[in-house]
Amino acid sequence: MSQFSSQLTTSSEEAGLTQTAIREKTEISQGTLSRYFSGDYLPPLDQLEKLLSVFPAQQQRALVLAFLEDNVPGKFRGQVVISHAGTRSKEEPPVYRSRMPRELREAYDGLGRKALEHTEVADSLIATWRIIGPRDEKK
Repeated sequence: MSQFSSQLTTSSEEAGLTQTAIREKTEISQGTLSRYFSGDYLPPLDQLEKLLSVFPAQQQRALVLAFLEDNVPGKFRGQVVISHAGTRSKEEPPVYRSRMPRELREAYDGLGRKALEHTEVADSLIATWRIIGPRDEKK
């Protein structure tokens, strides 16, 4: 099941909309609509706009985010984060990061991503920091 089809089901339930009601409001055929709900197809942009028009703003955002996530090529999924503007972090990167050579920045960012995905990586980074960090920080 695609992110979009899962979100379409959730959004429909939250908005109290049946497939029949959506079909009547959007004039999208029942067969096509069923394929969107099942995840067999993603809607083209004109159909997506029709679908979005029947949902409240909160569900519209969730549906667009799910649609975009499904359209990120597989090899880039670990490199791209899709979020709506209200969820972006306002935190600035540490000043020292801008002074890092490119290869070191890539390693730093890559380790951070892996640590979020795998607890053993996080544990290793924390253990390493406990060994080398405190001595460097006191200087």
